[in-house]
Amino acid sequence: MADKYLNIPVPTPTKKPVPSPDIRDHVFGGAKIDEFVTSLQREYEDRFGKKHYTIEGLRWIAQRAIANFGYITLKSFQAGAPLPNNELTLPNQVLQDETDGEYYRWDGSFPKEVPSGSTPASTGGIGIGAWLSVGDASLRSDMAKPAGTNLIGAKNGETLSTVLANRWVNSGADRKEILFDLPLIFPDYDAILAANPTWTFIYPGSFTIGDDDKIYIHYGPSDNSSTKRFVVVYSSSGSYLGYLQTDSGGTGTFNSAVSEGIIVTSYYGGLKMFLGSFDGFLFEYDIASVVYGSSITKSAQHQVGLYNQFSFLNGLWAVEQNAPSLGQYRQRNAIAYFNSAFANIGHTQLSVFDSGYITSTTTPYGELMTKRQGLCLAPGVLLGSFGGVFITGTTTEAPTNYQGVKAFSCDGTKILETLASPTKFIAALIASGRGSTRIENEGICYHKGQVFTLWVDTDRSQAFSATGGVLITKEFSMTPNLDLSGAAVVPPGYNQEKMSSGVFPRILDGAVLKNPITGAAMASMSDVMDFMQYSGQKKVEIYTTSTPLNDLNGVSIPIGTKVVITTLNNLTFDIETTSIDRVKTYRASFNNPGYTADLALGCETRMIRLNGSDDTGTVTFNRIVGRTRGNTAEVDANQILILDQQNNSSALSVLTIGGGSGLYRSASLINFATNPSMTGLGGTTRWRMDETSLRPFADNAYSLGNGSLRPTIIYAATGTINTSDAREKTDPLPIDDAVLDAWGDVQFITFQWLEAIRQKGGEVAREHFGVIAQHVRDAFIARGLDGTRYGLLCYDEWEDVYEPELALRENLDTGELEEYSTGEMTLVMSKGNRWGIRPDQCLFLEAAYQRRRCDRIEERLARLEGN
Repeated sequence: MADKYLNIPVPTPTKKPVPSPDIRDHVFGGAKIDEFVTSLQREYEDRFGKKHYTIEGLRWIAQRAIANFGYITLKSFQAGAPLPNNELTLPNQVLQDETDGEYYRWDGSFPKEVPSGSTPASTGGIGIGAWLSVGDASLRSDMAKPAGTNLIGAKNGETLSTVLANRWVNSGADRKEILFDLPLIFPDYDAILAANPTWTFIYPGSFTIGDDDKIYIHYGPSDNSSTKRFVVVYSSSGSYLGYLQTDSGGTGTFNSAVSEGIIVTSYYGGLKMFLGSFDGFLFEYDIASVVYGSSITKSAQHQVGLYNQFSFLNGLWAVEQNAPSLGQYRQRNAIAYFNSAFANIGHTQLSVFDSGYITSTTTPYGELMTKRQGLCLAPGVLLGSFGGVFITGTTTEAPTNYQGVKAFSCDGTKILETLASPTKFIAALIASGRGSTRIENEGICYHKGQVFTLWVDTDRSQAFSATGGVLITKEFSMTPNLDLSGAAVVPPGYNQEKMSSGVFPRILDGAVLKNPITGAAMASMSDVMDFMQYSGQKKVEIYTTSTPLNDLNGVSIPIGTKVVITTLNNLTFDIETTSIDRVKTYRASFNNPGYTADLALGCETRMIRLNGSDDTGTVTFNRIVGRTRGNTAEVDANQILILDQQNNSSALSVLTIGGGSGLYRSASLINFATNPSMTGLGGTTRWRMDETSLRPFADNAYSLGNGSLRPTIIYAATGTINTSDAREKTDPLPIDDAVLDAWGDVQFITFQWLEAIRQKGGEVAREHFGVIAQHVRDAFIARGLDGTRYGLLCYDEWEDVYEPELALRENLDTGELEEYSTGEMTLVMSKGNRWGIRPDQCLFLEAAYQRRRCDRIEERLARLEGN
């Protein structure tokens, strides 16, 4: 091979078509390959003047994609890439090394195979062109979640979430800027009603400002069951452009009306419009090239459990759920979050005071709540617009028609509430020169850093409804033209957690438990459970010392009793009352009207007295008694004594089960039940003790001891009684001579028990008489018989038996010793086997053997005497 090479200059290429036969183009192309592979520039230029990415440019694109779309975290090198053929195919797929928890992305060519049992070092090494550490992968994943702004720090110890929240709090929320006054009766309104003569009106239900800067107002008809809905469109300057008719209407199973939400976004490519529909669906429409005045049909639908309200921002959906957050009442306070692929990624629950409208058909508290009319996602917050209809001279002011905006963190914590009196809101509008006769909010949206709301301040009968009546205002405006600071109202509310922990205001009536929503006194458990049903309160804790209360029977609960009522479904309530010496737990269910105990006689009551005194003043020790719910007089004579420590002296401590004290009733029967399953519910009664016997609960079903665990001695006044009923046996047959011959080979012996020798010594251990089971076995085998086929000979075997290992440790809170499981298992019985015999069978065989022997002797004597 030559040791010198020519330096050939890169020629000027031709413009000949590809593939070019010209050698100049070949040399130029070779130089470009070198530039593509090794250049640190992002682009190179081909011979036609077109630019292409180099490898460095492709790496730059990959890094931008990772920055824009985030990492896809996968596990792991040790388990192998969890993808087809164990191959990574994308630059933003990152793989975890389980040895240190670090994530790595592949910086080389794809696909990249990572088989099980790998490490970064064994599959290419770490460095440029190989595996690169991306320690922020899990952080990026967490920051992409709804609460991700909580992970970003700010000055003064705050987080980005609080900074964003304070942006809304500190921006003058009671000052609005009216941007548009749009006609309630838009130009095509009358034509739509004429085409649908059974309708009396169509009315706004929600609005948005789309990514195309146009204003979209969603109208629904008076007939909610109709599938027709209308989206009225205005330009960014407020000029009417036309309307679109959609097929998103209908009531469905959940009786939805006008969808209180509309989104117009280019996030999914092209211009898409999303409207809510019935039975939980979100309808998607392509509107990039629609013709106004036409009817459009959905291009897709997405099941997100929608009831009415929803919002969207940067790939995140917030959706009001059609299922109640608790029990039977849909209180419209359950909000679920979905990603851009409509997969659920989280949820929260707002206070019942911040819910969508709760009508009187769902809960009697509807009129006492503020009425949420729309949801809006904005950076770091979830906003809600509020305000049911208020008509001057017709409607009475109530929380349901307070008008305004509330802001929540994405976990549901309220951070801002600014509501206005509807009367004063209308007065402010009139003062600005409008002829307002009503006020109602119909939606909220976020667009390009600003929050906007829609208000209807007139009805169809007003002359100016054809030129105005639909106001779009900018909230938190720095240049307001509508000041509602003098119209502010504060709606009622209460803290659910404090209600759960027994904290109540004393107010004017002193020691009276008040309903925090209605203000009415709650004198009974029924009143409290009504409140819990209608408000969604999961727990109420009451102390009768400060707030007297009657039980379900109308009987006053004694002073000094703690009452805890909990529910998980608003229909069934668990009640526990605790006093100094009694704890009673039972369950009650809603039985319209009123409440009843589920178990008429089975409500559990138990009393524990530790070194206390009974009704006579006599000192008692550890004593547990119970009674049925029907015994309302809680005196000792009505209690059943369950467990009683009758003496606690160091010399004698007696624990009595089922009774024994003349002050209490006693149990008439005591059952012992077990369940062999550690996780199964219920148990089977195995044994019963009554006034005359301790007996199995089922006939001929249970043993006393077994082959590996035996009683030592059984004492009895008389012998055992064994069933010998001919009706329970086969037809009797004589004992076979072969069996008697085998038994005749068995020797009776004297012996000592080895365990007795170990305990007492050989000189003290007593001698016994009997037979050896193995001798019996061998004697039968010698005669060609299997001794275990007969009730005479028994054989048992068992496996190793383990129990949890327990140890003592000091309780860090109390300083006392406590027992705990170490997690280890201790062998308490090794596997083994044991031979045994039934003595009664031995006696019967010996008697039969001796009878046969005597018979044979007598026969021989008779023959001899006869000779």
